Amino acid sequence: SCFWFAYNVQWGAMLAIVLPSQIAAIAGDADTEFYNGLIPPIGALVSLLITPVAGALSDRSRSRWGRRRPYSLVGTLINILFLMLIGGFGAGSSVWLFLLCYMGIQFGSNVAGGPYAGLIPDVVPRRQRGSASGWLALMTALGLLVGALAAGQLSGGGTYWSIYTLIAVTLLAMLTLTLWGVREQPNTAVAEPFDIRAFGRSFLLDRRVYCDFYWVLIT
Repeated sequence: SCFWFAYNVQWGAMLAIVLPSQIAAIAGDADTEFYNGLIPPIGALVSLLITPVAGALSDRSRSRWGRRRPYSLVGTLINILFLMLIGGFGAGSSVWLFLLCYMGIQFGSNVAGGPYAGLIPDVVPRRQRGSASGWLALMTALGLLVGALAAGQLSGGGTYWSIYTLIAVTLLAMLTLTLWGVREQPNTAVAEPFDIRAFGRSFLLDRRVYCDFYWVLIT
């Protein structure tokens, strides 16, 4: 579960502290509230769309490295690239380029995170899933706490390189540990031809069978 720690360091820092501060520095006092009400929801929309699609595509993966880890690798590298780009934005920067970079972070993060969410149930024996869920929750809480505390210390004074560098290093370290320490069995089943309509319909679960899932989604 160590990658969840890094994942939540990023969002614990960015959503609560770094984004509002950086948007205020870029947009100025007059437009801060407007852009703070616009940019995070656009990022959330990207997450809503990309996460399930990336997860479903990883289900079909036939990579010899496994189904989930290749997506985590590619997504994290994209995430880190845009973290390094967004770190230079400040007063006088383009708010629309900032939004574009933020969408790149969301895209990379969710390409990695959607498939990674399937890794634990893939590799953990059923009898140990309770323990695995406990570790996942612990890493999530620790990540949020460390991210918020680090952002409070490192994002002052109108400069954001330090906190974005810390996030990037944490992501890279935890990704490396995951790629090295987790062993996936490649998916050897014969792949069915890809049909975009069938792929789209696969997200529409039968509400009579999956009623509880829909209640969780709605709430």
